[in-house]
Amino acid sequence: MFTFKPRSRLLDLPTELRLSIFEFALTSPTPTVTFRLDPYQLDTYTPALQPPLTRVSRQLRAEILPIYYESNAFILHSEPPKSHDALAWLRCNEAYLPLLRKLTFWIRYVPARGNGGVGAFGVSVVRARKGGEWSVDEEGWNWVTVVRRPGDVEGDVKGILGRMGELLGEGALGEGVGPEGVVGFVERVREGYVRGKMS
Repeated sequence: MFTFKPRSRLLDLPTELRLSIFEFALTSPTPTVTFRLDPYQLDTYTPALQPPLTRVSRQLRAEILPIYYESNAFILHSEPPKSHDALAWLRCNEAYLPLLRKLTFWIRYVPARGNGGVGAFGVSVVRARKGGEWSVDEEGWNWVTVVRRPGDVEGDVKGILGRMGELLGEGALGEGVGPEGVVGFVERVREGYVRGKMS
């Protein structure tokens, strides 16, 4: 028996309007993380999962995924085991890495003399257009944990941002960099920070 499938009115809209609707719908109001969340974080962060709308049709998937990756900032953790989750996410989404416009890296705060720290901050790299060169987001860092922010964090962040700039200047996130290159970048930033605080 022949069944008639009605055509979606959404697909009948002009492309420009449809893409504007998708951008509005796909931009997450909360930070998007590439690692497994703890239960208490579910109200504050969004897992970096491809939106359900991508499973409706091939046409919608082709239109939606580039917008999803371009419109959201993705957070990667710098320490295991969550850094392993981030690497797995990068590998699964490798084809879309050139579309990313903002990556934020969470780095655990290390107090002077390396005595166990509490808290973390997020530092970011951005690019003006897809496939463009990455630059350090000098003003976009933030304290990401609920514990009170120590007074010496600004100096730490300044050093980290400087190191990120050096690595970018050396081509650390250059054209064609893959998942391992992104994770290697954040590991080098974190290792330099920890080494500096321990000395």
